[in-house]
Amino acid sequence: MNTILKVTGALADGVRYSIYDYILKGHANVTLQDAAAEFNIHPNVARLHLTKLEDANLIASFLHKTGKGGRPGKVYKLAARVGYAP
Repeated sequence: MNTILKVTGALADGVRYSIYDYILKGHANVTLQDAAAEFNIHPNVARLHLTKLEDANLIASFLHKTGKGGRPGKVYKLAARVGYAP
């Protein structure tokens, strides 16, 4: 039951649902900047939405080096098992 509440809570926000739907419809490997630009929101707001989706196990992230130096950035994709916490 807790998983259901987490998932529905995460998808209850319109922007967050739109971000999830965007990733679900084949936009794999979405960066924070991609989400902010696509939905015309500040990167900090995009980070909040992506974090909530990841906490609900709807999406997953991994670190990706760009080759430009600096630390790797997070890239988001659909979770392998949606709503499942190992």
